[in-house]
Amino acid sequence: VSSLSGRVKPHPAAWEVLLGDGTPPDAVVVVDDQRANLDAAEALGITAIAATGDDGWAHALDAWLASRGEDLGPAP
Repeated sequence: VSSLSGRVKPHPAAWEVLLGDGTPPDAVVVVDDQRANLDAAEALGITAIAATGDDGWAHALDAWLASRGEDLGPAP
């Protein structure tokens, strides 16, 4: 998102580019490995999942998608 917005995360404008077309924040999820970036996304109402060294983030993403009626198949 930084290259799209011209701002470096965690600047809010870096995440706001995901909302620029009127997409509601609760329809967006981001995965990142930096707490400050996750906090900035959450401050805008975006769901933020911490990328971890294990596959916990993939399961969290699958759960978020399932809660929205989406299914991309099982997490690795």
